[in-house]
Amino acid sequence: MTDNDTNGPADPSSVPDVPPGTSKPANATATEDEELDPTASGHTRSPGPSSKKNSKKRKMAKKGMVSLMSEANSYRTKCFAAREAREKKKRETEKKRVKLEAARDKTAASLERRRICVMEMEAQMKIKRFESEEIRNRISYMKELKALGHSKKEIKEFFDAQYGEGNAKEDDSSEDHISESSADSSSESGDESGEERTNGSGSEEE
Repeated sequence: MTDNDTNGPADPSSVPDVPPGTSKPANATATEDEELDPTASGHTRSPGPSSKKNSKKRKMAKKGMVSLMSEANSYRTKCFAAREAREKKKRETEKKRVKLEAARDKTAASLERRRICVMEMEAQMKIKRFESEEIRNRISYMKELKALGHSKKEIKEFFDAQYGEGNAKEDDSSEDHISESSADSSSESGDESGEERTNGSGSEEE
């Protein structure tokens, strides 16, 4: 007799339920080594979350690259415009500086010409003043020498020794002028004396 005969019939609840057409019980669990067939339950395999994240990252990276390129282009455009504005301002400043320097040089040249003209006029005035002063001095000297009783020859020798031989003609002209002035003065004095005499004789007759 076996153990089953001695212990009695087996418990029907302890016998696993095996569905028909399968070799495994219905309540059997899959082990770690076994892989579940996705088609067994009628569902397809969906992409995992990692692939979605990667696609989002790629899209964001693409958008970021486009944004960076756009910003870089905009920055380069602004830099170019700013450089052009600086160059234009620099050129305008240089033109203004050149114009101001030209105007200043022109004004300085005009002032220099005026200064030279004024200096020439002053020099001519000084020369004329000196010449007139010299002529007055010679005339006064000639009058004094004549009053002292010197002859024309002595006066001429004095002026030649004093002013040089080149001024002999000037001395002669000044001497002639002095003689003419003295003759005029003597004639005027003679006329006045004649008038006085006639007036005196007329009064005596009365």
